[in-house]
Amino acid sequence: MRGAARRLVVTLALQFAVLAGYGVVLTGGLLLDHRRTETALLRSRGATTAHLTILALGEALLLAIPAALLAPPLAVGLVALLGTVGPLAGSGVVGSIDLTPASLLVAALSALAGVVVLTLPTLVAGGDPAAVRAAGARPSGRTLAQRLGLDLALLVLAGVALWQLR
Repeated sequence: MRGAARRLVVTLALQFAVLAGYGVVLTGGLLLDHRRTETALLRSRGATTAHLTILALGEALLLAIPAALLAPPLAVGLVALLGTVGPLAGSGVVGSIDLTPASLLVAALSALAGVVVLTLPTLVAGGDPAAVRAAGARPSGRTLAQRLGLDLALLVLAGVALWQLR
């Protein structure tokens, strides 16, 4: 029973990690789309791709550093709370929870990945302003299935996880 409960926790953690990564990628795309007007204004004032990338990097660091510092202690507290209250309290799955160097490393790597994902769209879209504007005005040539590919992959992952729980 204990092994099945541990597998359940690992499966759910992996699903949350995939969903969190998907959320960060979507946030990067939304930021790029939202910044389109500001980027055009900055470009008209003489900003280069390097200037825009530095601004995006600064914004990403302002988001990632507090998250990397606060996430590990909050996660430890939440897991400890779930181990004492709720359905996991009697199972014994949650033992002593401590911050380890590995968990701090994972938080730092996650913050670094977030910084890269939030900065990369600005760097990639930093080409010719007219080409960027033209690409944004054109409708996407991808089909609905291609646009929903990641959503379908997440749905399949959730289905596999539910099948494994049986």
